[in-house]
Amino acid sequence: MRNLVLGLAVAASLLLLAPDALAGGWTLEDYLKEKPKSDWVGYGVGTMTHRRITQNVVMPGQGEQKMVMEEKKTIKEITETEIVLEVETLNMGQWTTEEKREKKDEGLTPKIEEQGKETVTIAGTEYECVKKQVTWMKGEEVDETAIVWNHPEKGILKMKVSGENDFELIANELDASFTVGEHSLAGRTFEMSMTAQMGMVMKGKASMSNDVPESLVRNEIKGDQGPVKVNVVMELIAFEKK
Repeated sequence: MRNLVLGLAVAASLLLLAPDALAGGWTLEDYLKEKPKSDWVGYGVGTMTHRRITQNVVMPGQGEQKMVMEEKKTIKEITETEIVLEVETLNMGQWTTEEKREKKDEGLTPKIEEQGKETVTIAGTEYECVKKQVTWMKGEEVDETAIVWNHPEKGILKMKVSGENDFELIANELDASFTVGEHSLAGRTFEMSMTAQMGMVMKGKASMSNDVPESLVRNEIKGDQGPVKVNVVMELIAFEKK
């Protein structure tokens, strides 16, 4: 049971891998420029995000099981090549702290393949997008492959990523606004799907803004596999920008 729940937490957190290009309506060129970099580049020491993950799992004979976890990340140091994060995690009533070091530049390079044009429909409006496949290489090895649907004015409207993890996002609200504490954030909402533990397909809605590190403001995903039903909510509950 605990392994399943932790696996779902990982599945929910995969959305943090989605690029800022989606959250801000950036172009393909912005995505290509920003993807190789840490999501914390451009922020100063003391910048903090605090997110909560709430998971409800219904299993045969066990009823509904609920678990709440929290994660707080704070920039403690910035070196010439790395960003040093203090990561505090609340799990099963106990806080633990560890240090995480992220390279400012992951050294990824893209290989781009043209795939013509394709229409993406959002809230009843059709947008003709340029479709491209971007294969991210780490040296000679493939890191991940993304199919990107880019509109010349609205930016990236859809993305499908495959690699170590698979997920798909498609915009459904292009000019959204969110409130976190005293902060007002601009961004977008997306319908999403991802493949979680044991092949379970999970679907839901994500709210993203490039006003915060790692972009994710809130997401809720649901899935079922036979009699097992899950609901996972990840939300930004506080942040500080330096």
